[in-house]
Amino acid sequence: MICTTLPLRTPNPLNGSHGHWARKARIRKTHRDIVRMAIAARGRHPLPVVATITRVAPSRGLDPHDGLGAALKGVIDGIADALGVDDRDPRVRWDLRQRRGPWAVEILIAATETPAEGVLAVGAGAEAPEDEGAPEGRPWPGNRYAKISYLPGKGYKSGIG
Repeated sequence: MICTTLPLRTPNPLNGSHGHWARKARIRKTHRDIVRMAIAARGRHPLPVVATITRVAPSRGLDPHDGLGAALKGVIDGIADALGVDDRDPRVRWDLRQRRGPWAVEILIAATETPAEGVLAVGAGAEAPEDEGAPEGRPWPGNRYAKISYLPGKGYKSGIG
């Protein structure tokens, strides 16, 4: 299992308030490189895995359907690079979460028994189990759980449960 917290600021690149496209690309590349080096320094992890990424920010939160994934795209790519796979590889299941706090990104990579079937789960208000060292703080927004599924060749499908 790999667990790390990085002090990264992850703004939503889709809302248009963060400047020129080249600046956004540079931020995403910087996040990708920092995460790749941090994960690679902890050694290779056997596949299949579940990668839980928690965006910690002082704001009220991002839309779990598009803003959260876009804000964490550089982080996702960096983890995939460190694992030596593409971010669409079915052996990696992505679980994206968010909570309030000072800017940071928490990454937990754990082994799983079976390979994921192209599922990207986005926890808008989902809480990690207490016994697994879940970070403190009230999850937001509300208690809804949004799930975005990616099926190779078929695209994305979303729903709220």
